[in-house]
Amino acid sequence: MSDINLSSTNRNIHVLNNKTVFLTKNTVRFSENVYFVHNIESFSAVNGIDYRTEISYTIIIFLFILGLFVSSINSPTLGLLMYTLALGGTVFNLCKKKIKGLLMTFNSGNKILFVTNDNIGTKNAISVIYDFYENEKQDLTIKMNISESVIEIKLVDKNRDYYEQNIFYLPRE
Repeated sequence: MSDINLSSTNRNIHVLNNKTVFLTKNTVRFSENVYFVHNIESFSAVNGIDYRTEISYTIIIFLFILGLFVSSINSPTLGLLMYTLALGGTVFNLCKKKIKGLLMTFNSGNKILFVTNDNIGTKNAISVIYDFYENEKQDLTIKMNISESVIEIKLVDKNRDYYEQNIFYLPRE
């Protein structure tokens, strides 16, 4: 899926679905994007960011008052239409979809959210990422397949002909 820019309070968050993320000691790669690790501030679990923009309550109140005024003067049909639009805007604001997943925050304040419903996998991924960056081995890569339902984490050792192993924690030596 394509990038979705959130607006209102979350203008600097880009939402990504179904991505494969490669982490090395120096870079984080996904799609065509490569980021240096020293530009990344944190990885965190997010549970419930608003997905859509909100219709301004000023506009909703204005439509309601205008509908009241128009229906009392001479056009009850147009007034009813404005009431309906105001009610629809209110329902739209109340029925927002919340999204959750793995949030990558940059030093610049920008954020990338990898959408997944796997809460346990997200917490596990964060733990593996932090263990990975604290580990001394330089030749390992972590491959994370992040989908809507699950985060799959694999450890890739390039010294062993692209050997992949599913992991839930980073093995200690």
